[in-house]
Amino acid sequence: MRATNLTSKLTKSLTAVMVIVLLTGSVSAQMGNLDAKRQKKAVENLIVGIQSSNEGVKRDCIYYAALYELTETVNVLVGELKKEKNPKNRILIALALYRIGDEEGIQAVYDAASIETDAKVKRTYNAIVAEYKAAKVFVVNE
Repeated sequence: MRATNLTSKLTKSLTAVMVIVLLTGSVSAQMGNLDAKRQKKAVENLIVGIQSSNEGVKRDCIYYAALYELTETVNVLVGELKKEKNPKNRILIALALYRIGDEEGIQAVYDAASIETDAKVKRTYNAIVAEYKAAKVFVVNE
Protein backbone atom coordinates (compact mmCIF):
# COMPACT_ATOMS: atom_id res chain seq x y z
CA MET A 1 0.00 0.00 0.00
CA ARG A 2 2.85 2.36 0.82
CA ALA A 3 4.45 1.83 -2.57
CA THR A 4 1.18 2.73 -4.28
CA ASN A 5 0.90 5.98 -2.25
CA LEU A 6 4.48 6.85 -3.05
CA THR A 7 3.94 6.16 -6.76
CA SER A 8 0.75 8.20 -6.72
CA LYS A 9 2.49 11.14 -5.04
CA LEU A 10 5.41 10.88 -7.46
CA THR A 11 3.05 10.84 -10.45
CA LYS A 12 1.18 13.88 -9.13
CA SER A 13 4.48 15.72 -8.55
CA LEU A 14 5.76 14.92 -12.01
CA THR A 15 2.46 16.01 -13.53
CA ALA A 16 2.65 19.30 -11.64
CA VAL A 17 6.22 19.85 -12.80
CA MET A 18 5.24 19.11 -16.41
CA VAL A 19 2.35 21.59 -16.23
CA ILE A 20 4.63 24.26 -14.78
CA VAL A 21 7.25 23.67 -17.49
CA LEU A 22 4.63 23.86 -20.24
CA LEU A 23 3.09 27.03 -18.81
CA THR A 24 6.49 28.64 -18.35
CA GLY A 25 7.38 27.92 -21.98
CA SER A 26 4.09 29.42 -23.14
CA VAL A 27 4.52 32.56 -21.02
CA SER A 28 8.12 32.93 -22.15
CA ALA A 29 7.06 32.70 -25.82
CA GLN A 30 4.48 35.42 -25.21
CA MET A 31 7.10 37.61 -23.50
CA GLY A 32 9.40 37.15 -26.51
CA ASN A 33 6.72 38.65 -28.75
CA LEU A 34 6.13 41.44 -26.28
CA ASP A 35 9.84 42.20 -26.14
CA ALA A 36 10.00 42.45 -29.94
CA LYS A 37 7.11 44.91 -29.88
CA ARG A 38 8.81 46.93 -27.17
CA GLN A 39 12.08 46.94 -29.08
CA LYS A 40 10.36 48.18 -32.22
CA LYS A 41 8.65 50.94 -30.23
CA ALA A 42 11.96 51.88 -28.59
CA VAL A 43 13.64 52.23 -31.99
CA GLU A 44 10.73 54.35 -33.22
CA ASN A 45 11.10 56.58 -30.16
CA LEU A 46 14.87 56.92 -30.75
CA ILE A 47 14.19 57.98 -34.33
CA VAL A 48 11.77 60.64 -33.12
CA GLY A 49 14.36 61.75 -30.57
CA ILE A 50 17.11 61.97 -33.18
CA GLN A 51 14.91 64.39 -35.11
CA SER A 52 14.00 66.39 -31.99
CA SER A 53 14.70 70.10 -31.69
CA ASN A 54 15.67 69.53 -28.03
CA GLU A 55 19.48 69.31 -28.10
CA GLY A 56 19.76 67.06 -25.05
CA VAL A 57 17.18 64.58 -26.29
CA LYS A 58 18.73 64.60 -29.74
CA ARG A 59 22.25 63.89 -28.46
CA ASP A 60 21.08 61.15 -26.10
CA CYS A 61 19.14 59.42 -28.87
CA ILE A 62 22.09 59.61 -31.26
CA TYR A 63 24.30 58.17 -28.52
CA TYR A 64 21.95 55.24 -27.86
CA ALA A 65 21.50 54.52 -31.56
CA ALA A 66 25.29 54.16 -31.74
CA LEU A 67 25.64 52.27 -28.48
CA TYR A 68 23.19 49.59 -29.57
CA GLU A 69 24.36 49.78 -33.22
CA LEU A 70 20.82 50.18 -34.52
CA THR A 71 21.00 49.95 -38.31
CA GLU A 72 17.33 50.99 -38.39
CA THR A 73 18.43 54.53 -37.52
CA VAL A 74 21.00 54.98 -40.30
CA ASN A 75 18.68 56.75 -42.74
CA VAL A 76 17.53 59.21 -40.09
CA LEU A 77 21.10 59.85 -38.93
CA VAL A 78 22.20 60.49 -42.52
CA GLY A 79 19.33 62.93 -42.98
CA GLU A 80 20.25 64.73 -39.77
CA LEU A 81 23.93 64.83 -40.77
CA LYS A 82 22.99 66.69 -43.94
CA LYS A 83 20.90 69.36 -42.22
CA GLU A 84 22.51 69.68 -38.76
CA LYS A 85 23.84 73.16 -37.99
CA ASN A 86 25.65 72.38 -34.71
CA PRO A 87 29.21 71.13 -35.42
CA LYS A 88 29.28 69.06 -32.21
CA ASN A 89 26.12 67.26 -33.27
CA ARG A 90 27.55 66.62 -36.74
CA ILE A 91 30.58 64.99 -35.16
CA LEU A 92 28.39 62.93 -32.85
CA ILE A 93 26.25 61.76 -35.76
CA ALA A 94 29.34 60.84 -37.79
CA LEU A 95 30.73 58.85 -34.86
CA ALA A 96 27.37 57.11 -34.44
CA LEU A 97 27.36 56.16 -38.12
CA TYR A 98 30.90 54.82 -37.75
CA ARG A 99 29.95 52.75 -34.72
CA ILE A 100 26.90 51.32 -36.49
CA GLY A 101 29.21 50.43 -39.38
CA ASP A 102 26.69 50.63 -42.21
CA GLU A 103 28.17 51.31 -45.67
CA GLU A 104 25.50 53.90 -46.46
CA GLY A 105 26.29 55.80 -43.28
CA ILE A 106 30.03 55.82 -43.92
CA GLN A 107 29.41 56.97 -47.49
CA ALA A 108 27.31 59.85 -46.12
CA VAL A 109 30.18 60.86 -43.81
CA TYR A 110 32.58 60.69 -46.78
CA ASP A 111 30.27 62.85 -48.88
CA ALA A 112 29.78 65.33 -46.04
CA ALA A 113 33.55 65.71 -45.64
CA SER A 114 33.84 67.16 -49.14
CA ILE A 115 31.42 70.02 -48.40
CA GLU A 116 32.21 70.60 -44.71
CA THR A 117 33.38 74.14 -43.86
CA ASP A 118 34.35 73.60 -40.20
CA ALA A 119 37.98 72.38 -40.10
CA LYS A 120 37.60 70.30 -36.93
CA VAL A 121 34.48 68.56 -38.24
CA LYS A 122 36.15 67.92 -41.61
CA ARG A 123 39.21 66.37 -39.91
CA THR A 124 36.91 64.18 -37.83
CA TYR A 125 34.96 63.04 -40.90
CA ASN A 126 38.18 62.20 -42.75
CA ALA A 127 39.56 60.32 -39.74
CA ILE A 128 36.33 58.31 -39.43
CA VAL A 129 36.36 57.34 -43.10
CA ALA A 130 40.07 56.45 -42.98
CA GLU A 131 39.60 54.36 -39.84
CA TYR A 132 36.62 52.56 -41.35
CA LYS A 133 38.55 51.75 -44.53
CA ALA A 134 41.59 50.55 -42.54
CA ALA A 135 39.46 48.34 -40.31
CA LYS A 136 37.66 46.90 -43.32
CA VAL A 137 40.96 46.07 -45.09
CA PHE A 138 42.29 44.53 -41.88
CA VAL A 139 39.27 42.25 -41.51
CA VAL A 140 39.38 41.18 -45.18
CA ASN A 141 43.08 40.28 -44.97
CA GLU A 142 42.71 38.04 -41.91
